[in-house]
Amino acid sequence: MESKTIIVRKAVREDAAVIAEAVAMAIGDERALRNYCGEEYMAVLTEIARHEATQYSWQYALIAEVDGAAAGAIVGYDGAMLHTLREGTFATLRNCIGRTPTIVDETSAGEYYLDSVAVLHQFRGMGIGRALVSAFCDSAFAQGHRCVGLIVDYENPDAERLYTSLGFRRVGTRPFFNHQMWHLQRCNYRLHHVEERTAELIEQLTTLWEASVRASHHFLSEEDICEIRGYVPMALGGVEHLVVTEDGHNMPVAFMGVENGMLEMLFVNPTHFGCGIGSNMVQHGIENMGIEEVTVNEQNPSAVEFYKRMGFRAYKRTECDEQGRPFPLIYMRL
Repeated sequence: MESKTIIVRKAVREDAAVIAEAVAMAIGDERALRNYCGEEYMAVLTEIARHEATQYSWQYALIAEVDGAAAGAIVGYDGAMLHTLREGTFATLRNCIGRTPTIVDETSAGEYYLDSVAVLHQFRGMGIGRALVSAFCDSAFAQGHRCVGLIVDYENPDAERLYTSLGFRRVGTRPFFNHQMWHLQRCNYRLHHVEERTAELIEQLTTLWEASVRASHHFLSEEDICEIRGYVPMALGGVEHLVVTEDGHNMPVAFMGVENGMLEMLFVNPTHFGCGIGSNMVQHGIENMGIEEVTVNEQNPSAVEFYKRMGFRAYKRTECDEQGRPFPLIYMRL
């Protein structure tokens, strides 16, 4: 297969027509486009993209090129700017078609919003959509934003699969253009060593622990979980090093405890499983905190396999856990 050179660059005003085409493809519904922009909706969208301080302005867009030809576009902005940018958009609509639509808010402050992304038909299947979304997130995080958000139609599972493969997770729902949408977000996670173990933090981490255990430790009974939960605050308060990963809203989504080269605890909020948080924390612990060993429940095979992938190997097994309960433990070391 012939090799193609794909680059993603910042848009310029002359890219307005490509941006307009991407926005129209992202909306998808021609009736919605006509209601929004009138019969000549492509010309109107192009005019909106040509202007500054609009929702689809070239200022907020990235363009993908294949061997120098425009192949797709992505556009988005700080959610806190939605109403300001919408006024710019509506001003252009009033000039072009003499009216403005009624639209519910699709974003808000606290996220950098991915408004529209599309790849031109002749360039599909080349990984351009993935490249655009990745570049968009990198740009948002480089600007200091902690969270990228978007909405995707319930009836577009292929698009949702692309976004989830890039680290986005469902956080709610939103109606838009008479469609019900999933609200997805991807956070720029922040890992930090806890200095002050407040009662509020201990409670948050204990709740996180329980959610993680219920999603992964299926061998535990309700009685077991309630009993062990009583020990968790003491363990969190007593472990030598406590490391927490926070999401873009400064909420804990995972924690790790380390003492004398032993990984004593690692738990991730189940809504953030599969985002690479656990492996990132363990790698940080290996490189910066001297982690060499970990003990894991044998009845949690996914955890055993996870630590194997991280380079740990079993060297001992016990029939019971450290409290004498009938839960076999696997002792592993690098």
